Amino acid sequence: MQNPEEDKLKRLLQDTFSDYEPEPSEQTWEYIDASIHPHQPFSAKLFKRLAVAAIALLLLLSTGVIFMLEQKSTNFKHQLTLLEKNKDHIQEIKSHLAVAKKNDTNKKEWQNSLESTEKNILNTENPTASKGQKNASAQYSNQAKHRTFKGYEHSDLSPVLPLLESSEIPNNYTNKNHSSASINMPENGLKIDHFEFMESKNILVNQPKIEWPIIEKFTVLKSQKPVVKSTYLSVSFTPLQTYRILKIDNPDIVSLQRNKLLDPERNGFEATIGITKSINSSWNFRGGISFLKMRQWAEYKVSTDKYLVKNNNQGTIEQITQNKVESENLEMIGLHADVQRLLRISGRSRYFVSTGTDMMYHPSNSQLNTFLQVSGGIQHAINTQCFLTIEPTASYMLNNINHSSNLIQTSAYNLGIKLGLSYKIQ
Repeated sequence: MQNPEEDKLKRLLQDTFSDYEPEPSEQTWEYIDASIHPHQPFSAKLFKRLAVAAIALLLLLSTGVIFMLEQKSTNFKHQLTLLEKNKDHIQEIKSHLAVAKKNDTNKKEWQNSLESTEKNILNTENPTASKGQKNASAQYSNQAKHRTFKGYEHSDLSPVLPLLESSEIPNNYTNKNHSSASINMPENGLKIDHFEFMESKNILVNQPKIEWPIIEKFTVLKSQKPVVKSTYLSVSFTPLQTYRILKIDNPDIVSLQRNKLLDPERNGFEATIGITKSINSSWNFRGGISFLKMRQWAEYKVSTDKYLVKNNNQGTIEQITQNKVESENLEMIGLHADVQRLLRISGRSRYFVSTGTDMMYHPSNSQLNTFLQVSGGIQHAINTQCFLTIEPTASYMLNNINHSSNLIQTSAYNLGIKLGLSYKIQ
């Protein structure tokens, strides 16, 4: 798209100088602009361009600096949040420690009060108290201490203090002298009059001992999940070449022709769909339905009764021969089965060898043909559900295909490369 100002200037110059033909180098906008503004130096134009470039560079740098500052501020806020969380956690730990320390202090105070109570009971003001009564009171206090201390440990730091005031005696206790003990509470301590040792009918004071049974051997069987053997749906295609093992029993056959390794006359293929079932970590079973198309073909020379006499110095005679071709297209369908031995693993690939059989039915002559198959290749895992198989394959036909019209006996074998794809269904 042209500049409208440039077009106007060009028309103005052409009208002014009608006989003037501008050079190609003079038709540029810079040349016209310089002719209009002759006093403007070239350095001013260069300075304008440099100024625009510098402004653009400064804008770019400022944008980068702003982005870096925002990144740093975000990181700083994140660190502050982490510090606040750690501070709250430390305060919570301190509060738990303070509660535990307070509980320990309460426990020690309760033990001290219990010991002082015991001393007051032993140091009664009654001088006539017998030594047996003091021992009995001490034994009673020790039993009470034992009971209350256990209650302190197992009742969430809430001790059950013994009753120091007079209370009714339970029905399961009997007094030997059938006299109640009167307990006075003077200012200096406890005073016990006519204290008699009391026996329990049901022996509630002594804690029962729990005897756990001794188990000699204790075995815990872990529950094992059943191993699920994987099953794959497999599809394969095998381009192949068919070769013949020829047994020439007829003396009329002179020689074989076109005995090449690769020949279009030998082309065929095999397509298989089936399953691949894992037996264990090293063996797989493969089975399915196959369609096989192969071409039985042979070309040879046959002698005739005609001879050719050559007129030369020696006078040689040659027998005239005739080329003959035997060919037959075989299209068969049947079952395929083999076992696969898995070998070493290399990355995502695993090598294997396999052997099996094909039972193929030929509908045209109602004949059942058996093939023995041997192969080896590589499995490449595409993902956890799918893998690709590349497998060079050789199969040999166990039964011969002979007809009365054929002059040679043949056995066929196929060589090909199997390309397969397997998808996990279980």
